Amino acid sequence: MRWSLRVLLFLLVALVAQGEGTTNPEELNQKEKRNRFKQLKAIKKANKTALSCVKSFTDTRTSLAGSDFKSVMPGAPRSFDGIVDSVERVPLTVENILKAYQNGLFPWNPETKGNIKWYNPKYHGYAELEPIVTGKYSNLNDAWKKVYKNGWTITFNREFSEVIKRCAGHKRSNYSHVWLTEEVQKAYIELHKQGYAHSVEVWDQYGNLIGGTYSLGHRGSYSAESMFHEVSDAGKVAVRALAERLYYTGHKIVDTQVVNANSRDNFKAVAVPRNEYLRLLDLEEQNTLFVPGEVIFPDGVYTQRTSGGPLVLLSI
Repeated sequence: MRWSLRVLLFLLVALVAQGEGTTNPEELNQKEKRNRFKQLKAIKKANKTALSCVKSFTDTRTSLAGSDFKSVMPGAPRSFDGIVDSVERVPLTVENILKAYQNGLFPWNPETKGNIKWYNPKYHGYAELEPIVTGKYSNLNDAWKKVYKNGWTITFNREFSEVIKRCAGHKRSNYSHVWLTEEVQKAYIELHKQGYAHSVEVWDQYGNLIGGTYSLGHRGSYSAESMFHEVSDAGKVAVRALAERLYYTGHKIVDTQVVNANSRDNFKAVAVPRNEYLRLLDLEEQNTLFVPGEVIFPDGVYTQRTSGGPLVLLSI
């Protein structure tokens, strides 16, 4: 389609080259800020152009057409509370998962045992990206500085299967993680293969995987699913890197689904009524629907040029 070519051209502009040839940290920071601003401006322009070129753009978020939910949920999915149905009746297919997330549903098990079910809680969690990325939380700032201090590097989508496996095996003392079963892992690995789910990997100076997180993209919004760390603060670094890439490509929030001790204490996640949460998803969709995952999570090895600074490309 003609409009999609125009979108692609604008998105290519968003891949702004990082500055080289200067050793002055203040100059470098200013140059990187200008590059980030140009990137965000180009992406906003791409979305505006795409929306203006689409003659009949309809919101299908409230529709369950094309999914197995339709047979068990004849009404509007946004009105269902708590447990919606089992994954036996509505299996974990790519189509079902994407349709579920677009309507506030997700597979979960809040207990320490039992089976996975589809949930649509009255209150949903989310975190704002701007304060995470701009350094308003001291605990995240301290963690982020370790990238430069310890010589850590960050990649995207290099080891998705390993990241989700380690997230499932990561021991937690303050909340249950039994929902990340082999069946769920298999489903999200398939989502990754089809370009919907993305991972962030944190590596130490010796090339060991020491932390990571993964997320799911759905109609312009991103849901942070889980994280792990083998070294203190490496998981926080992974989420901080995820937040930076989302923020610099026009996103305002990241979905946390529920609020637990980790998301509340480290990323200041808050819980809001379902209607408000879905309104936020709609706003994200308007701003970032046409930004593809390969722009948000570009290939390459990334690090910092200054302590606590933004990620810059080290190598391809």
